[in-house]
Amino acid sequence: MNKFIASTFSELLSLLHVVVIGGLVFALIAYHQNKQSLVSFLGPEALEPVYVYIVALVVFVVYVLIVGALSTLVSMNEYLKDISEKIDRLDVNA
Repeated sequence: MNKFIASTFSELLSLLHVVVIGGLVFALIAYHQNKQSLVSFLGPEALEPVYVYIVALVVFVVYVLIVGALSTLVSMNEYLKDISEKIDRLDVNA
């Protein structure tokens, strides 16, 4: 069951990568096509391209940190399972 959860979580993380990167690309394209809608959301600073790119970069960095932490948890789970199996084998052999 634990392996199923870890593999499912891994697949969901892969899907999340595609969705977030696609969303950022879509948002930047939408920004260049219709700046006024973003001005109503972010304020008058949205007319500055640097501001929009900084917001996109911050969103991407936060995403990388969160997904990195979640990926680390999945990896730790897999290593702990391997360690547990090795300990069980040592107990049986002793």
